[in-house]
Amino acid sequence: MKKLQTITICVSLIMMVACEREDSLQPNTNKALLLGKWQLEKTIDEFYQPVNVLKAHEETPGEPGDSVVFKNDNQVYSYQTVATGVDEEVYDYEWVTDSIIKVDGERYTIRKLTTTTLVLYKEETDNNGRDVEIGIFMR
Repeated sequence: MKKLQTITICVSLIMMVACEREDSLQPNTNKALLLGKWQLEKTIDEFYQPVNVLKAHEETPGEPGDSVVFKNDNQVYSYQTVATGVDEEVYDYEWVTDSIIKVDGERYTIRKLTTTTLVLYKEETDNNGRDVEIGIFMR
């Protein structure tokens, strides 16, 4: 009986340590998932006034050249289709938490991040309303 208790305690300790280790790896996993090229599927812009009453909703599909590339050196390359071809911009980005990044000083919440889907959410509130921008990207 004492041997069974010892085995149970050992297994419990191993499970607790394994769970803690898995939780601590989450931010690094998110960072690794974010790296690479993401094709813009669509953007959603919403305006609320007052803050909780939707006044305008606009969905814009991404063009074939619209994409972003997150690099290891904390730079993101943004490509946007324009009349003359594709325009390239380079911005710095930084991790604030495991679900918030700043791109060129603007805060974005990562609503979804998998190997194939990235959903970025940005919200700005003023005295009279609230602007919401959602970018949906696919690999």
